[in-house]
Amino acid sequence: PTPLVWQEVLSTFHSESQPWELINGTHRLVGRTWGEGKPLYLLNSFSATAEMFALTIWLLREEYRCVVFDTFGDRRARGGTRMNDFAADVIAVADHHGDLSLNVFGASFGAAVGLQLALDAPTRVSRLTLQHGFSKRRLSIAERLLSAWYWRSRRSLAQFPGRRRIQELNHRRWFPPFDGTRFEFLVDSTGSIPLSDLAEKALAVNSFNVTNRLHELSC
Repeated sequence: PTPLVWQEVLSTFHSESQPWELINGTHRLVGRTWGEGKPLYLLNSFSATAEMFALTIWLLREEYRCVVFDTFGDRRARGGTRMNDFAADVIAVADHHGDLSLNVFGASFGAAVGLQLALDAPTRVSRLTLQHGFSKRRLSIAERLLSAWYWRSRRSLAQFPGRRRIQELNHRRWFPPFDGTRFEFLVDSTGSIPLSDLAEKALAVNSFNVTNRLHELSC
């Protein structure tokens, strides 16, 4: 909101939120917690980072204790991760915070994790909000080949050929025209994501199918 600029909000997020880190199986979870009130867990979309929730959390911090985190996999154990493993990460984070009942927001990939979480641990999820959710999705042949190729990569998304052009085509039109630096925030923040972690997420999506279990949702 005026007169604040997003750079100031992001700086406040980094200075006032509580950083934490934990290991869950083959995943290293690095996150931040900010705010007071009911716990709200915000789960990353496919190619997003936890800090991209900073502006949203700034608006919610007086009503919710917001928890965000990035997931980093062990390169030696890649290839067999399923959506259940990502859902188990959320439970591990909740246990770390002592939260028995969660409000969960998931976008895209995070929506799939949220669905899996609500099915695997129905007593832990009180409210579930999904943006661009899906109950199953199969990758194209090209996407499967890219995932298989990059899950062994040591490169980051910033080094993916044509990456900026792809993000411009997919995201630029949704950003406010009066401040081009907001899109640069997206580009800079997501550039650090390891390609191997994106590949791991993609492979988990390819095996994700809870269509026949949606009737089990209780939240």
